[in-house]
Amino acid sequence: AGNTASDEKTFDIDYTVPTLTVNQDASAEVNSTEANIGWIKPLNVAATDTHDGNITPVVDYSKVKWDVLGTYPVTVTATDASGNKATQTVNLRIVDTTSPTI
Repeated sequence: AGNTASDEKTFDIDYTVPTLTVNQDASAEVNSTEANIGWIKPLNVAATDTHDGNITPVVDYSKVKWDVLGTYPVTVTATDASGNKATQTVNLRIVDTTSPTI
């Protein structure tokens, strides 16, 4: 019958990873918990994406020993709707700022 049809589609393929901003000099009070962090200098985590705008990053505190003074790696990951991922690992210092009682 010689019938034909055509259609035009435009695809926007996103290969751009999100932009991740994390404070490199964070510290928290000893005996904090992940649910209740006593920040001295907060991580101040932010993530943005060219297609999705602001996105919520995930912070992995699994290697932090909240009851032991020291410096621990914290991994921050931001993933956009297309699955593009940005990851940054920073150090979190656990410190004791409480004066001793006599």
